[in-house]
Amino acid sequence: MSGPGLIQDYRAALRAQLPARIVDELADGLAETYRSCLDQGLAPDAAERAALAEFGEPQLVAAAFARAS
Repeated sequence: MSGPGLIQDYRAALRAQLPARIVDELADGLAETYRSCLDQGLAPDAAERAALAEFGEPQLVAAAFARAS
């Protein structure tokens, strides 16, 4: 996974809103999505943006988990 950047910021936003165990699960899925984007030939920056776009805004993800709980 990429170092400092969009994905790290995304995880920090989730950590501020969700329990650590949920953030860890989401981070695993995000890492898989990022690797899949790389495997499809995207450059690291583009793969990072594509993975985050697939997941959606952190606030919306957190709200969905809050509704489901």
